[in-house]
Amino acid sequence: MLEPWPIFKEASEIICSYREHWDGTGFPDRLKAEAIPTMSRFLAPAVYFASRHQNAQHLFKELKSQAEVMFDPKPIDAVINAAPATTMPRGIREILLIELEQGMVLARDISNTSDLCIIAKDKELTTAWINKISNINNATPLKPFTMVYC
Repeated sequence: MLEPWPIFKEASEIICSYREHWDGTGFPDRLKAEAIPTMSRFLAPAVYFASRHQNAQHLFKELKSQAEVMFDPKPIDAVINAAPATTMPRGIREILLIELEQGMVLARDISNTSDLCIIAKDKELTTAWINKISNINNATPLKPFTMVYC
C-alpha cells in the first residue's frame, strides 16, 4: 500500500517484515533472526502487546514465552520496560462469548436474553469466570456478544 510513495519506503519495509518470526516461521518471506530488519523486530512485540485485550502482567509473560520463537528477546525487554510509562488507548471491541480469554476486561455487562445482568462490566476475566459464563450459557442462553476493552 505504501510502495507508490518513495517517502514511505523505509516504513513500508519495516511494516512488511514485522510479522516475521525470530525462528523463521513468520511471513511474508520467512526471514529468521538477524535477517529481520531491526525496526521490524521492535515493532513486532509492540504491536502484539498493543493489540491484545489482556492485562499487562499476563502479556509480559506471553511475550517472554515467545522470546526466540516469535520475537527477538531484546525488543521484548524494551516493550516491558516502556509499557508502565505508556498509556494505552482504551478502545472497545465486540466479540462473541466463545472468544473470551483470561485477562480481558468487560466493557459491557454480560446479560441473559431477558436483560438480567450476569456479570458486571469492568470485571477482569479469569479462567474460572470464563468457565462460569460458559456453564450459565449452557443452562440459560446469554446474549452471544459482549464488549471488551482493547
